[in-house]
Amino acid sequence: MRGFIVGVFALLAGCSSNQPVAEQTADTGTEMPSASAPATNEGGTPYTVPSDARASYVLLSVKPGDDGHIIAMTRRTGSSGISYSNREIDCAAQLARYIGEGDTREEAEKPSPNPGEMASLVEGSSTHAAVQVACAKG
Repeated sequence: MRGFIVGVFALLAGCSSNQPVAEQTADTGTEMPSASAPATNEGGTPYTVPSDARASYVLLSVKPGDDGHIIAMTRRTGSSGISYSNREIDCAAQLARYIGEGDTREEAEKPSPNPGEMASLVEGSSTHAAVQVACAKG
């Protein structure tokens, strides 16, 4: 009986750790996400943005748009949370514009009320990186 009680206390002590879940399970090789970084099952193509190296970026989809343009949906995960961007891209002219943004993919898929004109890319920006990856896929 004493062995059982000691085992229960050992189990409870492990559950009451102040470490994030990801750190508790790192030694198993199967890292579980902590509450600050929710898991997503969206897949996609990861890419980097040198000017925002602390965040992770994923190209989620590329679809045909009007006039030979493409529509690219991306996800950014950083210290402020997860955000989504939908961009219209002219690969040939290296132009882009945001056509939707939001905290969820559904919000980003809603058309922006005033998307503005297509603009030239700023080297090193998140849009520049997204365009390079999307045009290679599209």
